[in-house]
Amino acid sequence: MTTSANQCVSYSQYGFMDLKSAYLSKDSELRLFLDKHDIHIDLEAQILTYNGQYYDISYGPRPRGDKDAVNCWSVGRKFFYDYTICGFLSVWESAPYGGQVHRRPEILDDIDNLLHLRLSREWERTHIPYEITAKVSGQHIVYDGDDSYSEKDKVIDYLTKAYLTAFGEPSEKVLLLKNGIHIPPSDILDIRPLSHWLSR
Repeated sequence: MTTSANQCVSYSQYGFMDLKSAYLSKDSELRLFLDKHDIHIDLEAQILTYNGQYYDISYGPRPRGDKDAVNCWSVGRKFFYDYTICGFLSVWESAPYGGQVHRRPEILDDIDNLLHLRLSREWERTHIPYEITAKVSGQHIVYDGDDSYSEKDKVIDYLTKAYLTAFGEPSEKVLLLKNGIHIPPSDILDIRPLSHWLSR
């Protein structure tokens, strides 16, 4: 699931990128949107700049007590820990994913909390939700699950999820890719406007 104001042109050109790559791509919709709002992120220095103010978005242990420090940490967490491509084996069409990715990139909510802005609402007004279907090699998937599972058990668990997705009732099954993995345009099978979750 994603959102776009230009019919997903960048997906057709560059494929699906993780958050870091999407920001580093100077013509991505996310980068252009943040640049337009004078929000600049130096990923190497782990600093976000807005209106002449500098925010340390380095990622480490979660701070306690200081709300501004927690908001900085949340932005950093997205860029330095939780930045990989997250998709779905299947979705439950009656209930949207908790991250509200059909409305805006999750990072915008974190930036809104830090800078006291309403970027998420602006993005939602100007962008349309899309469903992208792609193929991904099993070697690029993070097989998370019970820590007591062996790697083989985790793979079998995902194969079972894939089977239930194909032949069972719809349910939300999240699929994370390993860090640094991109989906090339040749592996994108379909891009279409999202037809569910819109009224929620």
